[in-house]
Formats: sequence, structure tokens, C-alpha cells
Amino acid sequence: MNSNDDKLRGDGDIDSSVRDLADEISRIMDEETTPSAPPEEKEQIDDKAISSALEAMADQEAVSSKPEETDDAEIGDTSDNTRILPTEDVKSSSETGSAEAVSDQLPDEDETEENTAKGSHKGRRKALFIVLGVIAAVYAAGVIFFSFYFGPYTIINDVDCSYASEGSVESMIASQVSSYKLILKERNNQTETVSGEDVGLQYVADGQVRQLLKDQNAFIWPYRFFIKDQLTGTQTHASVTMDVNKFASVVSKLKCMDTANMIAPADAFPELQGSTYAVHPEVKGTTIITDTFNEKVKEAILDTADSIDLDAEGCYKNPTILSDSQELKNTVDTINKYMVLTITYHLGDKTEVLDGSTTSSWFSWDENMNPTISQDAITAWVADFASRHDTVGTTRTFTAANGSTCTVTGGTYGWKLDQQSEIDSINQMFTDMTSQDRDPAWKLTAASFGDTDWGTTYIDLDLTNQHVYFIQNGASVFDCDVVTGLPTPAKITPDGVWSILEKQQNKTLRGDRQTDGSYTYETPVAYWLRMTWTGVGFHDASWQPFFGGNRYTYAGSHGCINMSYSTVQQLYSLADVGCPVVSHY
Repeated sequence: MNSNDDKLRGDGDIDSSVRDLADEISRIMDEETTPSAPPEEKEQIDDKAISSALEAMADQEAVSSKPEETDDAEIGDTSDNTRILPTEDVKSSSETGSAEAVSDQLPDEDETEENTAKGSHKGRRKALFIVLGVIAAVYAAGVIFFSFYFGPYTIINDVDCSYASEGSVESMIASQVSSYKLILKERNNQTETVSGEDVGLQYVADGQVRQLLKDQNAFIWPYRFFIKDQLTGTQTHASVTMDVNKFASVVSKLKCMDTANMIAPADAFPELQGSTYAVHPEVKGTTIITDTFNEKVKEAILDTADSIDLDAEGCYKNPTILSDSQELKNTVDTINKYMVLTITYHLGDKTEVLDGSTTSSWFSWDENMNPTISQDAITAWVADFASRHDTVGTTRTFTAANGSTCTVTGGTYGWKLDQQSEIDSINQMFTDMTSQDRDPAWKLTAASFGDTDWGTTYIDLDLTNQHVYFIQNGASVFDCDVVTGLPTPAKITPDGVWSILEKQQNKTLRGDRQTDGSYTYETPVAYWLRMTWTGVGFHDASWQPFFGGNRYTYAGSHGCINMSYSTVQQLYSLADVGCPVVSHY
């Protein structure tokens, strides 16, 4: 509360009187220090001088009161030089003698000056006693006065209470309380006001003013006229009460307490800005901590404070990570170092680069601002890379050896990425902080990239026409008729792009093993070129009387490609392990 309009009494006259009194004391004390005769001697001299002076003055007055007579006639004989005086002359002579006697009794001039000086000292001493008595009386009066009234320069609750009584100060404070308002300083330069009247604020005289009056020490009241900050800034506390129910009602209606208006705090964090990361500043928000708010605002009202800064008093929920966090800055620096790392993949005559434009979304950080790399993000990217470059089992369109355009799906030949190995290699790049230039981590490879990744040397198996070709460097160098599997689900020869998995001579082909340990069939062959690990391959079939046509529809194999001894022998010499086999209709 601020009010300086109720100053009860001026202090100019009292200040002037005290200063004049002090000056007089000082002057008298200075004179008293001048050397003089001892007090007893001074008193004797003064008494004698005064008595002599009084007697002389009395005689002189008697003489001077007689009438003056003429003495022109002279009496007596002058022959013997003797002068006879008349009666009047005799009287005059007698009076002259009396005057001389008086003159002899009066002190001479030096003695009179000495006596005058001594009398002056005595008078000053008496004056000093009088002045000291006045001072003592004034001091005592001041002690009594300031036992009941505040001294000069007394400021209580921002009000000038100089020379005010306890009751007057209590009345002034009560007047302040009746019009009290608390200003709430909120975030975003917002303010709200709580009225003391609205919360039922009332002043309670709890003895604090009386204690302040006692504490001022009336015995040193003169000192307070010269020191202007004795009680300046003194505040009374806990001298008001309020209605807690009214307080709760008022608080609930404040805008800052409306949860719909509150903005949640948000931590500062690394943010991708263009091609690099930078610190995104925190959001302080306006979410109030209710318990803290109620406690601090109550304290401010009971202290009759002018205002309260809710932010400074910790009434808001704050973000935990701020823009100036060194851990946050370190994380941003580390992520930016990750951002410049690259992997250049070689895909035949083409390349593909993994760089910050992709990896920028992989980075995150834990609660301690330690940078992390999302393994899910890496795994997802590797899977996408594989889906774009893996060819095993995919659908390919090509021109068959007979000139027709064919589509083939399935098989085990082609490009296939070892995804786990590739994930490990990417993580290693970030660990080593070193870029890479390499081939992808393939699990299976093919002859080339593109739809016809089997290249220009391969086996073309035409299931529709029951014919096989060996294409070498793009040209057919061998072909013959064959008999493929019986067109039933269990025995049909699979289509797709495969490869020669193994070559073996003089091999015995066996069927399924039975419970007695025997096989459903056992057939020895001279040449064997495996196409699948489920038992499909090229081999000689001496039991077939002829090949080609539609024989496979009724005398087809268990899925293998039957050939004559001479043709399979020729194919065996042309095809190496790994040679692609394109099986199609």
C-alpha cells in the first residue's frame, strides 16, 4: 500500500529548538573551560567588593545631596602665610576629608575590573545550571512523548507515521485494508486484480504496532531527528484476515485458472530446419500449479502486498529442458554430424545414395538428451530398399527364345538383400562416423540388374511347348524336346526363375521314404542338374520312348525335366552351377 497523504505533524519547529538548545550548551561549556579563581576565593572577593562599593556609594550619595555654598570670602591673617577659613570652608574641608575617606574605601580601577570578571563567571555558571535544567526537562518530556508517539521519519506500511500515536497508525492501516487490491502479474504480460473486499479482507490489531512503538526506544528520541531511515520500509504482517471460502470463489473465476485458457509447457528440442538440426525453443506455457498458486496468493494478500509475480513465485508449470541446455546443444551437434554421413550403393552401372535427406528423420533423443537412432526407421528403410531392388520371386516380363513375350513369376533366382547385414552396416557407419561406398549386403545375387536380371546366358525352359534352350551370350546354342512333370498339383514342374543348384553324375533319384525305410522309387541317372531343393532337376530318362508334344500330360514325371541321354549330356557340359533357369509357359 502506498500513501503519504496522512503525515500527522511537521517536525521543523522541534528540530530548530533542539539545535538552538544544543548551540547554547556548547557556548556555555566553552566559557566554563576558561581559567578562573577557585570558587571560594571568587565568592570572598565578590562579597568584599560589593560591600565596599555599596558603602562608598551610600556615602557619596549623602555628600552629593547637600546644597553647594559660595566660598568667595577669605578669613584670617595672611601675613604669616596662615589662611583662616570661614565656617563654610571648614565644613567644606570636613566634607573633603570625608570624601577622601570614602575614596580610600572604594577599590581602585583594576580591582573593580577583576571583581566584575569574577561576578560574570558566577552568573554564567548559574545560567548553565538553568540551561541544563531546561535540557533535562525537555529530554524527559521527549521520553514521555515518544513513549506514546512514533518518532520522526517513521514509515510503516509505506505510510508516514511520524509523531503518530498507536491508535492513529492502527486507523491508517485499517483504512488501507478497506481499499486493498492485489495485482496478479501473469505470463504474456497479462494482469488480473483481486480485491480485498471480494475475499472478505479485514484488519486485525494484533499488537504489532504497539510492539513497534516499544521497539523504537524513547530514550534515544533526539537521535531520530538526525537519522531519516530508522523505520523506513517497516511492514506489519499477519495483521489481516480473510474469508477462505470467498477466496476460493474469487480464485476459481480468474482467467488464469481456467484450464481451457492454459497452454501446456513444452521442452526445447532438436528440430530439423532445412538440411540441419537446430534448437527449437521451449514453450513456457501458462499452466498453473494450483496448490502453489493458492499458497502464494494467500500469502501476498495476508501481507497486503501491492502485487505478486506468479512466474517469479513458481506458480507455473515449467518445461524441464530449456534452450540453453548444454546437453541439448551437444545432441544437436551430434545429430548434425550424423546428417553428413552417406552410403553410396552400387547397383550395376547405377548408384543410390543414402544421406541426410533420408536419415534426418531417424534421429531422436532420450530423456537425458542423449542422441539415439531409430532402429525401426533403419529397418523400415532397408525393407523399402529391398522391395525396390530384390528380384527373387518377382514378376518379370521378357522375350522368350521362341520370340514370344512372356511373363514369369516365382523362383529362387535373382537379387535378394541380406536385410539384417545391411542394418548392421548402417549402424556401423554411425558408430564409426565414417561414410561408406559399397555394394548392398546381398544374400542372393543375379547376373545383372533390371527385369531380365538373369543376364544373357541362361536356360530357357518352355513348359507350354515342352522344349528347352540354352542361351549363351544372348544366342541360342542348344535346344531339344523334353517331358516335364505330370500337370497335377503334386507333380507339375514349377515355373519361375531358378538356377542350377548342383551338378552330379551317376546319381540315384529317390522318392519319399516310407516307414519301413524304403523309398517310393529309386531311379539311377547318368546326369543330374538340380533346379530346386525339393527334388526338381534335369536328368536323363531312358524309360521315355520319346520327348515333346503332349506326352507330359499322361506320362509326365514327378516334376523333373526328362531328357534323352545325349541331350542331357550336352546340357550338362554347357550349364554351370548358378546358371539361371527361366521356366515359363
